Amino acid sequence: ALQPHDNGVVSKAHHSGAHPTPSTSNGVTNGITAKLHHTNGFSLLEGKQQPRSPHKPSASLPPRAEALKLRANEVFCRQQFSLAIALYNQAIQIAPNSGILYGNRAAAYMKRGWDGDIYSALRDCHTALSIDPNHIKAHFRLARCLHELQWTKESLDCLNQFRGRFPEHAHSQACDMLDKDIKASLFSKTDHDEDKSTKSDTSPNRRRQGDNVSDAEKTLRENALDYEMRFCGHCNTTTDIKEANFFGNNGQY
Repeated sequence: ALQPHDNGVVSKAHHSGAHPTPSTSNGVTNGITAKLHHTNGFSLLEGKQQPRSPHKPSASLPPRAEALKLRANEVFCRQQFSLAIALYNQAIQIAPNSGILYGNRAAAYMKRGWDGDIYSALRDCHTALSIDPNHIKAHFRLARCLHELQWTKESLDCLNQFRGRFPEHAHSQACDMLDKDIKASLFSKTDHDEDKSTKSDTSPNRRRQGDNVSDAEKTLRENALDYEMRFCGHCNTTTDIKEANFFGNNGQY
């Protein structure tokens, strides 16, 4: 059974079947409320029918990838999460169709907790589930990532789907704790919205956040795609436009 905050490394014992297929304030809903089936490019798996995956399942890891995974698992247990992520990266390059590797890397991202790590973990959980819909921990971590990213309604929907798909874990301690945390967030959000509504009534000239967002902007935000590649720096020599990524304020390079 899942244990409280069980973001540990996944072993093959948890996946005996076939393999067919952000607390951080990093992700927000960009000022709009997205439906469950469209959260900035992610679609949660609804019902029992699963979408076709672009990945072909990998029954077993090549020897080199297996060795990298075992070493990554070892350093993960020593809480060397950055090294574990680097090793999982190498293993994924060799075996990109392994749901276990994506699930393990998601756990390492969640444990490390740098800026953007929870969102990266969510992406890995989504990929792991697209490869292996029966990846129990990837599904549970997806719900936790959505909660950490303050997508509260989506996280509750995802957790309810987890309970329906894996009833043997529906009342585990970790599942009950996450359900309690999510519902506490929903309750807090409801109180906050009521306070904002009261303040708006007493201050009619006060412009609320989101009032100046056009319908076209909302559509663009709903249809925004996830990043595919990131560069440390970029310079467009034609138009002299310079861009750079911010990697965090604690030396997370």
